[in-house]
Amino acid sequence: MGPLRELEPDHIQRSLAVNVGGVTVTASFGGQTDTAALTVTAPVLEAVAITPDDVNAPNRSRPDAIELPQGSTQSLYALYFYSDFPDVPLVAPKTAADTVTWASSGSAVTLAAPLTANSVAATAAAQGSANVTATAGSISDSLAVTVGAAELAELVAVRPSQAFVSVGRTVDFTAVARFTNGATEDVSDDAVTWTSADTNVATIDAAGVATGVAQSLTGVTITATLKSNPASSATATLFVTSDGCSTPLLQSDGATTGVPPPVGI
Repeated sequence: MGPLRELEPDHIQRSLAVNVGGVTVTASFGGQTDTAALTVTAPVLEAVAITPDDVNAPNRSRPDAIELPQGSTQSLYALYFYSDFPDVPLVAPKTAADTVTWASSGSAVTLAAPLTANSVAATAAAQGSANVTATAGSISDSLAVTVGAAELAELVAVRPSQAFVSVGRTVDFTAVARFTNGATEDVSDDAVTWTSADTNVATIDAAGVATGVAQSLTGVTITATLKSNPASSATATLFVTSDGCSTPLLQSDGATTGVPPPVGI
């Protein structure tokens, strides 16, 4: 019978490295015995990764780069990979010492105070690019962020907010939107869908031009809906007068009301 082969540490570690501590492993065969001391240490951090997906996302992505419109804010989260389960990301570190710190390489992206211990709010402050880095000790991950032009965020108003039109005549409406950089501007009719709450009172075309159909002193609601975000809309009220009234007198223009003197005095 040949000599007993030495125990192979790699096999022991894969088989027994379950709990932290020490153990002596003994192997016996044909009256021969050999031993090995095995010390199991706490899992060590092997890698971190940045994801823009929150903890409820079914499959959290780990992109190398993302694009953001100017003025927008994106939450970024750290994922932790440890030696005990190197393919399973954790949403929090096993020890406080492994918690990442966040940094941005340029003024195009600013970082607010962490939302939690493992996330940060990145704001696209100016057009350009910057790298956002999450670092834990000597381990880090970087995400390239490109900041583009501001985009439409939501509709905030329709101009005019109130209008008067006589039967058969038209009035032009304009949608006003807020952009991701905070600016408020008129938007193209191509960006919105125009509707009338009652086409028997007034109609409106794709260019935002409304036409009076029938008199309505209570008014009809005109709605602009953002095509890129149907949940965002704004409204105005259109009053339709008889066809004899073509030029409305508005108080904002200096018109006043009064009681005419009795006839014959």
